[in-house]
Amino acid sequence: MNKFYSLISYNLHSNILSKVFFICFLLNSNISFADNWTEDFESQTSNSYGSTTITINSRDWTRSDAGNFSYANSITNTRAFTINDDKANAHITTPSLNTCGTVSFKYAYVNGSSTNVFLLQVSTDGTNYTTLETHTLGASADQNYVDYSYDVNSASSTVFVRILSDDQNAHLFIDDFSVTDYSAPSTNDCKYTIVMNDSYGDGWYDYFGVDQYLEVSVNGVTTNYYCTASTNSYDISTFSGDAVVITLVGSDYFGENSFSISSPAGVDLGSYGPSATAGIIWQGASDASCAPPSCPDPTALTATNLTATSADLGWTAGGSETVWELTWGAPNFTPGSGTLVPMVSTNPYTLTGLSANTAYDYYVKADCGFATGSTDLSDWAGPFSFTTSCLTISTFPYSHGFEDLTCWTNSSSSTPWALDAGDDYGPNTV
Repeated sequence: MNKFYSLISYNLHSNILSKVFFICFLLNSNISFADNWTEDFESQTSNSYGSTTITINSRDWTRSDAGNFSYANSITNTRAFTINDDKANAHITTPSLNTCGTVSFKYAYVNGSSTNVFLLQVSTDGTNYTTLETHTLGASADQNYVDYSYDVNSASSTVFVRILSDDQNAHLFIDDFSVTDYSAPSTNDCKYTIVMNDSYGDGWYDYFGVDQYLEVSVNGVTTNYYCTASTNSYDISTFSGDAVVITLVGSDYFGENSFSISSPAGVDLGSYGPSATAGIIWQGASDASCAPPSCPDPTALTATNLTATSADLGWTAGGSETVWELTWGAPNFTPGSGTLVPMVSTNPYTLTGLSANTAYDYYVKADCGFATGSTDLSDWAGPFSFTTSCLTISTFPYSHGFEDLTCWTNSSSSTPWALDAGDDYGPNTV
């Protein structure tokens, strides 16, 4: 055998062995699916429920009290994953996904109520799940498919999506399940996203009121965010490098409360709860790609030293500006339709010529270009609302017809005044 033939034979066997090893690697690896894919479940003929892993078109789904594709076919004329009724923790869970974009499917139900719900949940470890949305089935889905989609958009290399029908009295059918590619946030996305969940559905409350809330500070300006239902989602705008602190405030033992946080760049900052410990959850510099504006908005508007005809209006400068524009008017007015006060150079500014016991709104913007003659202005900050005080009675004799109780107070907290209560003496009496 010559050397040339031996070399060809060696290369041929080497290529075959490489392919065999590659195939064996695929067969023995825990592969995550990302990409765009759709599952219509038409290949499934099972007529029973199960709680073991089921492989469908090479994808391993986990489930609890789910299956029975033939039952869905008998009701809707198409095979679908059926999640059994009246079963605690009944669910289906996708294969492990290597990132995840938008999840879509259609659902229908039978033998249940339009008020039944399912929970769409997500996990990055397959064990701890965060509820993205609690979705009410609705009457239109009774034996008729309804389209549903949710933008999960997780950059994690391991994502599991679960549909949980926990102890609901409806048989829930899931069909035409699809996943799209992960889409990185746009370069101008400046927002942190917080999703707050309550598994009971009544918000983060106890018998005495709010038991927990999230406090978010951006460059020292603090805003509180509350969960008032099953799910509340908030977007918090920041600029590149802003100092962000997110704090859980309140008791730390509530088993219904959970939340998740993601950054403007799409980084998963974690899922927390139930029973998360109160305190600082995350702090750092914003990874937003949005550059700060050349003329930042003023913040922390105030109204102090209120009299019947004047108020001291104050704010915190957004930058180094020393001149502002101010506009004021009746509540809910739109900037541009109120009274404009240009070239304000004092902070606080005393606004005069107001009416007694009257509500007002005001806005303020920074004029960063005043010193250089440019037109570099911030956006309007506001509105801030305030009410002037009542007039002091200084002219006597004085009379009042009690058409209303405006500007009158009762020194007795145990016996409040009531208009038209003095029936023996006629109308408009107290």
